[in-house]
Amino acid sequence: MSRRASLALGTAALVLAASGCVGPFAPEPEAPSTTQDPGGRQLDEAAAELALPIVGDLPPEITIDSRPSSEVAEQRTEPDGCLDANFAGPARKALDEREVVDVTRSYTHATKFGSASVTIRSYDTEVPDSLFTAAGSAVGRCSPMKRFTTFEGDDEDEVVDTVTIEGLGVPQVGERTYSTRFSITDSTEAPSKGGVADYLAFKRGHTLVTVVYYVAPSSERVDGLTSTLAGIVDRNLTQG
Repeated sequence: MSRRASLALGTAALVLAASGCVGPFAPEPEAPSTTQDPGGRQLDEAAAELALPIVGDLPPEITIDSRPSSEVAEQRTEPDGCLDANFAGPARKALDEREVVDVTRSYTHATKFGSASVTIRSYDTEVPDSLFTAAGSAVGRCSPMKRFTTFEGDDEDEVVDTVTIEGLGVPQVGERTYSTRFSITDSTEAPSKGGVADYLAFKRGHTLVTVVYYVAPSSERVDGLTSTLAGIVDRNLTQG
């Protein structure tokens, strides 16, 4: 997996949700009680691993990608405070103190460029709606933004991207759903210019699921892949 794919897959952008098709500023729904929802329980690592899509679940030509990826060491934005838009700001960091499980699996296409990942995080408390609200507020004021990223074990200068954000309409998944597209309009890494990262994330009780799909150039994108992967995870959670 490339360093650029690692950057895209290592961040998660979550905003607001509604029933049916959703976007970043949809009205907040009433969340059902998770006491009667098996998909909303706190997961252990084994249960989280079982919920990740396996080869038999995947569409044709999508395969599991076992290559190692670089980890983001530090990230900041201009204007300041935009990391909430990719769930890397204070709201997410506070929740991570309650994290009990964090598992990720990556995927690739047999003939097209790009990488996707599914991350499942479970907590000893229910995922709060305030996490989504903070992200929605950031999206409203952070497009366009500049994103500055350095990587662990990397001696090169930080990568600087100019990024725009737009909401995407997708079918409802879980209790709260969000989908957005981060488009890289300029970058100090020339191959990344014109790349897009599609994010789809949802919560169900104690569990937060994020699907990230990065493609450069955007013409290589497989339509509907994020929704497909999210639907597989939600099915596995509710049937598990």
